[in-house]
Amino acid sequence: MNPPVPRRSPLTAWIGWSAFTTAALVLATVVAQPVWAGLFLTGDIGMLAAHQQGANLATLVLVVDLVLRILWWSPCRGPALGVWLNLALTAALYIQYVLGQDRLLQFHFPLGVGLSLLSAWLVVHSWRSVRRIGGAA
Repeated sequence: MNPPVPRRSPLTAWIGWSAFTTAALVLATVVAQPVWAGLFLTGDIGMLAAHQQGANLATLVLVVDLVLRILWWSPCRGPALGVWLNLALTAALYIQYVLGQDRLLQFHFPLGVGLSLLSAWLVVHSWRSVRRIGGAA
């Protein structure tokens, strides 16, 4: 079964590019997390707060991304995979946050790698979806 063809409209293109941008922001914050954590381990105590604020920022951007993806998927007939990837990322990020707060680092570190890979997949999927509809911003 072929996926539905998105409607080609300025709104569809705008939502698609916005979803791509938010996915890229999520990837940037997720990839910055080990940098902040590493700087904390070298003795810069303030980086632990930056690590926590980075997780908060990633969560906020994921919520905005989810709203955009639902709008892109439902009324604009865009790809549903982005919604599911976002939900998986949101759940994994929540689990990651709890594991970090409980200092369960043996699970926190590998899940962080998984978050990076899942975030990269969301960006690639977003880019391909925007290119498929030919959305010019």
